[in-house]
Amino acid sequence: MASLVPIKSSTTWIDGQSHSSWTVSGLTGGESYYFNVASLNWNGSSNSVTTSMLLGPCLSVAFTTATYDFGPLAIASSAASTSSLAVVNNGNIVVNLGLSVSTTTPSPWHIGVSTPTDLNSVVMFAVFGSSAAWGDFGAQDLLQDNQVTWSAAPPGPYSVSFSTASGVSVAPGEERQIWLRIDMPTLSSTAHKQTLQLTLGLGHEKAMPDKEKQ
Repeated sequence: MASLVPIKSSTTWIDGQSHSSWTVSGLTGGESYYFNVASLNWNGSSNSVTTSMLLGPCLSVAFTTATYDFGPLAIASSAASTSSLAVVNNGNIVVNLGLSVSTTTPSPWHIGVSTPTDLNSVVMFAVFGSSAAWGDFGAQDLLQDNQVTWSAAPPGPYSVSFSTASGVSVAPGEERQIWLRIDMPTLSSTAHKQTLQLTLGLGHEKAMPDKEKQ
């Protein structure tokens, strides 16, 4: 049997107080943990009891920065975001991230599949990284319409060649920045402001994909 490695311990007794719970933080989902517990009263300490627990995986992410406004853009122009969206892994297991994009209803625009664009066709690119300029976005970073593409290490989808950051193997508590580029339609049948919705796919190595967050 493999030896047990202590991750946290307490040998401090507090007289005159009753304790029915103890909080342990920093555990990883999908792992088994063993707890050795004893009590202390006026007659002395009791024999210790060892119990085990399998901590289930909790897949969860949260956008700490969830919106970006490109501002007024001319027809047939292209622009890169000057600040990033940000997402943090607030679950307890390492996750992989993917992305997709869609128009909001109603909209005459549709998501294009390549550049250059055409009538009412808009194209969006995305990368994970600490920074990104217009030239850092390649064909592999093009967002698909309502179809999540999973990030990969550079030079894979949604990664910057000069950076090690990607949407792969994001540990609990880690944050990823998302940078965007938009290529506007060459012609548009509307002059109204349009909104695009970015969807974040969330999965892990044992079971991908798992769920999506918008």
